[in-house]
Amino acid sequence: MFKRFYNVIYQNFEGSTANYPQEIMEGGTLDVTFTGFVPDHISVKINDEKKVHKYSDGHLIVEDITGDVVVKYILNALYDLVAKQSIGDDANVTFGNNGGGTTIDSGVFEHLETKDEEFPVYYYRGDVEDNYAFYAGYCWRILRTTTTGGVKLVFDGTKHSSGTKGCREPGDGGSGMLLPEKVGFNETDEALSDAYYMYGDRYPRTYWGGAVDGQLVPIGTVFGKDVTYDASSNTYTLVDEMKSTTNGDKMEYEINMHHYTCLSFDNQCVGSVYYVYTAHHDEIYFITLSDGVDIETAMERMAVNPTDEHSSVIKTYIEGWYKDTLLDTYDKDIEDTVYCNDRNFDGFGGYDKNLDNGDGDNTKIFFAGYNRFVKDVDNPSRPTLACSPEDSFTVDKANGNGELNYKIGLLTADEVMLAGATIDTDNPTYFLNVGSGYWVMTPYYASDNHNRSFRVSSNGGLSNDHVETVYRARPVISLKMGANYSSGTGTATDPYILFVDE
Repeated sequence: MFKRFYNVIYQNFEGSTANYPQEIMEGGTLDVTFTGFVPDHISVKINDEKKVHKYSDGHLIVEDITGDVVVKYILNALYDLVAKQSIGDDANVTFGNNGGGTTIDSGVFEHLETKDEEFPVYYYRGDVEDNYAFYAGYCWRILRTTTTGGVKLVFDGTKHSSGTKGCREPGDGGSGMLLPEKVGFNETDEALSDAYYMYGDRYPRTYWGGAVDGQLVPIGTVFGKDVTYDASSNTYTLVDEMKSTTNGDKMEYEINMHHYTCLSFDNQCVGSVYYVYTAHHDEIYFITLSDGVDIETAMERMAVNPTDEHSSVIKTYIEGWYKDTLLDTYDKDIEDTVYCNDRNFDGFGGYDKNLDNGDGDNTKIFFAGYNRFVKDVDNPSRPTLACSPEDSFTVDKANGNGELNYKIGLLTADEVMLAGATIDTDNPTYFLNVGSGYWVMTPYYASDNHNRSFRVSSNGGLSNDHVETVYRARPVISLKMGANYSSGTGTATDPYILFVDE
């Protein structure tokens, strides 16, 4: 049986390509070393679909040819522009406690974590004034490059009111550099999952403040360390019981070791059971469980493996903005990059029925971002761009979790730290400070009566707040490999005018 041959087409190359392979047999491998003109970046397509390939130092390998091959030189000028400004990797950068506005920590750095990638990440840090860009009718600040050769942009508002193509500067008023409406990260902060960009089941915490003379609950109220469930009668039965007494302090301790209750004098409850998250200071916080769900199942559904069926308020808001302003004309230019909502945490806090939490104070759930930057604030961990697959929000499952509707997201706490933020300390000089507060995408912690997420404060510090508090939003997009600029020097008065080379 004869195998067919496919054409190899070279596009945008300087000079002759006649000495390179012009045909490849079906199932064969294109192996070519470019000489003379050696492109920095190329794309490979077969039958109009991107083809996985290996390319390094002018040597291209494309395996398993199944159609005509188009090898295209990509003038990735915007990525190269950022990369060529690099003053070195960030191995010696001190993050978090020295500020980003100092001379030594300002400029473009290579992120050490990505040093061995085909496209290392280069990011702007500190008091930089040459990363202004104009794209799609809006001003942006160039944040960093991506490991796929793209360039991430953070929203920076409309053109200056003078009517020129120039962009606003921080002194022109921060609110004009953000989207116009104030929104909460989520509508409420009653459930642990309200700190998430997307979430599945919610188990809201309920507050019981009925203590009288130090008595948390009526004397004789039954609590248990565990439960069993009978589906035929829809009944929970408390296991390893104890009854409340008149001793307030001791009772608080015992309740925190016996989390389940019907809030009655009975050890059985039909339909639902209450799980006490914490009891302290004459207060009880609990969640309601039903349909046979116990606390382990609830945590699995709410926190460990959420189904991501529901969007947060802020996700809905910025995706609506994308649909209205960018989708029809500019979506083709924007890459499906990862937006990380790092939902990893190091313990269940008060949701752990076996936790030795007699005094009720050891109930918080600390998310990974908190542990990196706040747990030891004087010696924070290095910011990371790594993200677990389930927290890597993308449109296409080939690139991440596939849960987004549109290719837009928010900054992460790690990106803000790379840019030069300090924790809960004013830092007005680095470029992400606009004089007005805005949300970022990283959860902070969950406690007995509220959840918190990171935000950038009006004075530039990396701070946090209750997730239902309203701030303006600052969206992020990423232009795909091939992003270019037609003019500009990157200043506020002369921003780079961007386009994408298809």
